[in-house]
Amino acid sequence: MFPDNSKPFRVVCDASDFAIGCALMQFDDTGRERVVSYQ
Repeated sequence: MFPDNSKPFRVVCDASDFAIGCALMQFDDTGRERVVSYQ
């Protein structure tokens, strides 16, 4: 999904003893939460 700058974003992060990860999320036009980017 391509980001839509007119809609809000949500950052989701998680960490463990092994790794750290995060995702940039955004709701699409149907109301489903989609990943825009992750690392």
